[in-house]
Amino acid sequence: MHRIPKPRRIVIAVGLIGLIGFLVATKGRAEDEAPKIDPNADAALKQMGKTLTDAKAFSYTANLTMDYVLPDGQKLQTARTQQVMVRRADGIAAKVIGDEFHLNFVYDGKQLLLYNLDKPSYALLDAPPTIDEMFELLAEQYGLVIPLADMLFADPHKELTELVKSSQDMGVGYVNETECRHLAFRQDTVDWQIWIDQGPVATPRKLVITYKEKPESPQFTAVFSNWNLAAQPTADAFKIVPPPSVERIDLVKVLPTTQPTTRP
Repeated sequence: MHRIPKPRRIVIAVGLIGLIGFLVATKGRAEDEAPKIDPNADAALKQMGKTLTDAKAFSYTANLTMDYVLPDGQKLQTARTQQVMVRRADGIAAKVIGDEFHLNFVYDGKQLLLYNLDKPSYALLDAPPTIDEMFELLAEQYGLVIPLADMLFADPHKELTELVKSSQDMGVGYVNETECRHLAFRQDTVDWQIWIDQGPVATPRKLVITYKEKPESPQFTAVFSNWNLAAQPTADAFKIVPPPSVERIDLVKVLPTTQPTTRP
């Protein structure tokens, strides 16, 4: 799995989540419009963010579903699975298998390889030296927003709460058989929920984003499993090897825009 430039971000950042309010003319209006942030929800999310920040290398699996709406109003879902390995602060190796595409994503702190296995082709980009800067490059220059990228930034809590207007601690909730802390957040254009493991290690277990401004309010859901916060990636885990006998393509750069971009 976002990064979107700050003026354009709407995600939880999913993604993929500081706190902002509006300047108002009067004290009364300020009280009405100030973010209604639940300190317990913010503290729980901050603890989760610290768990991911402190891990020097980690891996996980995420099963993703995304709603889409047919012209007649029927709501359908697509699905995909991400298997992700991360090395702080300059390595990502991810395999994505799903209804829409099969993709390998490899970043080594110098280059980024995107390999489409369904329609064999690949793109190879020079990339900046950190994960944060790499996601910024993809969003700003190519309009690519990677699902769940916020979880991989150096400070996930900061990324996820960038545009939050209100939050609530919903108490205990379950993801399969795992007891979790269920938190709910609101932004202008999306609502999102996250379930965080209440065990000794505060990892995310589920994320749901509702796109309020889209017809029929479609949802994006990610269910996380197989967390390993002490992963030991091999020397070749982030090695960039362009696939032989496969067409190389150039990603198309996008024009700068101030319009919001949604994630995932």
